[in-house]
Amino acid sequence: MNKSTLAVAVVVLAGAGYVGANYYVNEQVKQEITKQISSFEQQSGLTVSFANSSVDLFSRGVEITDLTILTA
Repeated sequence: MNKSTLAVAVVVLAGAGYVGANYYVNEQVKQEITKQISSFEQQSGLTVSFANSSVDLFSRGVEITDLTILTA
C-alpha cells in the first residue's frame, strides 16, 4: 500500500469515526433533553415540545430547534 492510499484510508476512517461519535452523542443528548423536559412538565404543569436537537462536537454546543412551551 502506498503512502497516498494509506493517507486516504486514515482520512476516511477518521471521518467515519466522527460521524459515528456525532450520531451517538446526538442520541444521548436528545434522550437527556426529553428526560429534563418531562421532569419540567411534571413540576410546572406546562407542556413543552421541540422539533430537534443538534450537537456540535467541536464547540460542544447544543442547539434546540422549535422549542414550544404551552400553558394548560
